[in-house]
Amino acid sequence: MEQEALQTIIIALCLGTVCYVLSKKLKVPAILFYLVAGIAAGPLGFDSIHPKLLGHGLTNLVEIAVAIILFEGALSLPSQRMEMVPIAIQRIFMISIPLTGIGSAFVVMYFLGLSLKAAIFFGAIIIVTGPTVISPILKSITVKNKIEVILRFEAIWGDCIGVLLSAIALKFLVMDDTASHKILVTSFASQIILGIILGVGAGVIIGKAILPWSAKLGDQGLPSMVSLASVLGIFWFSNHLVESSGPLCVAVTGFTISYLDEPYLKDIRHFKDQVAMLFISMLFVLLSAFINPFDFTPLIPKMILVAVILGIVIRPFAIMLALTNTSISINERLFISFMGPRGIIAIAVASYASLALKANGLNNEMNIIVCTIFIIIFILGAFATIFSSLLAKILRVSVTEYESGIIFVGINPFSMEIAKYAVNYVPVKFIDTNPSQCSLIDEEKGMQFLCRNALDDHIYSELAETGFRRAIALTPNDALNSLVVNHIQAFFGINSVFKSIASLKENALDQAAKEHHPLSTLAFDKNFNFIEASKKILEGKASIVEKDASLSEEKDIPIFQIKEKGIKIIRSGNKVEGKVIYYVEEKKELI
Repeated sequence: MEQEALQTIIIALCLGTVCYVLSKKLKVPAILFYLVAGIAAGPLGFDSIHPKLLGHGLTNLVEIAVAIILFEGALSLPSQRMEMVPIAIQRIFMISIPLTGIGSAFVVMYFLGLSLKAAIFFGAIIIVTGPTVISPILKSITVKNKIEVILRFEAIWGDCIGVLLSAIALKFLVMDDTASHKILVTSFASQIILGIILGVGAGVIIGKAILPWSAKLGDQGLPSMVSLASVLGIFWFSNHLVESSGPLCVAVTGFTISYLDEPYLKDIRHFKDQVAMLFISMLFVLLSAFINPFDFTPLIPKMILVAVILGIVIRPFAIMLALTNTSISINERLFISFMGPRGIIAIAVASYASLALKANGLNNEMNIIVCTIFIIIFILGAFATIFSSLLAKILRVSVTEYESGIIFVGINPFSMEIAKYAVNYVPVKFIDTNPSQCSLIDEEKGMQFLCRNALDDHIYSELAETGFRRAIALTPNDALNSLVVNHIQAFFGINSVFKSIASLKENALDQAAKEHHPLSTLAFDKNFNFIEASKKILEGKASIVEKDASLSEEKDIPIFQIKEKGIKIIRSGNKVEGKVIYYVEEKKELI
């Protein structure tokens, strides 16, 4: 028995990892692969994993996974972003989420014949969307910032609300009809109050005392390990004081630490993301194998109908109503309406309830709920995964790679001159450590600057969230340019970060640095050097000119191509057409 349980965990972990790798390769959310892998490896398929053998160990894994997911999600959600659309987010929580829960409860009562108590429990769970599904979708497409903010906030805090409400609904399920409902109200209020107070306190202590102390010990990975242990400890302690208050507590803890914006946050986020994905991968495969939809074959068509009604009627109605008279346009509301896939939290909480209520005579209704949520996750997840990009284009809410802002690392005559043209098409921002150089930037012309170190990790997440997803390194040092490119690629991707050669006269270190990066990272032309270009621009011997490619001359160096609603940064060797921004040297007069 013990060997079979160990086999179940290890196979689920391996399958989950394979699914995650496959999802990265195909750039789609892994949840669909998890569901298929769990069914294929479970009792309905190859019968190689048996989640029921884990007993209460499975419920413990679910609780730990919920804690890690909510903390990691809140940690990656900077509080400043809410200021972009505060009214829209408030209405999502006050109008959309309650309407979704109430509507879903009525639908399952009518179509699946669930009791009122079971339907209320279902409504409490199904309000969550989930960062584990939304995040991969948002990484695969680029939409307007305010849409991304709304979807991420709804996913993180909606999960917290769903977990809290489902905990109350669980008590309601097993409560005697003669019991006072004041107990539920008191319990819910205590969960919220303790979760917020303890979460903020824990976040401040962990962020300002525990993590800085561990960082001083010299081990780069230590703060990440300490944060994980601290969060799981505070999760248990909060649940120990008030049952089911832990999820909100760890989310508030993560949000508080994120707000403090300490220098070690990047490493912690990366570590938490890896641990979260490891747990999610394994757990989703286990929970998928735990479900046997064929136990309810006659109800499957009705379950599918419930999923469709939730996706195309209930959620769109709730979102459209909630976001009426806000800054969110109709097209943006429609896109948000159809991006409501459910994730691991929904199936985890439902499975937890099914295991916990086995002895209460409610097992059959709980199994129906678990199976229905399984189908909802699969249908809505598949729809969001397959059609999100197409829907974003149809509704015109997507942002192409050419429309994203450009970061110029290094302030010099050449970078400032080309930025004057770029700012007419896309947002522009400079990064330089020299305050005197920063003072040269004319913000009245739409150009911005950050007097920060380009190797500072903290600036890029915020820049990406405000629409800057491309960068060009233009410092006078080729080795530094290579280092900057390598560093920023971790945030924006290999194809969005460039450098231009500073000088053709290089020492051995500079040459080695240049050879480390292929021509694909070189902007403009491999024989172009911007130090010389800067000098000629200052002397009036060269200029930046916008003209049609058909009118260009052999020595003209293409810098940007005007494309769609933005501009394309020209790589070395790229062919250009249409309107192009060139670096042009003045012709020498013949004597």
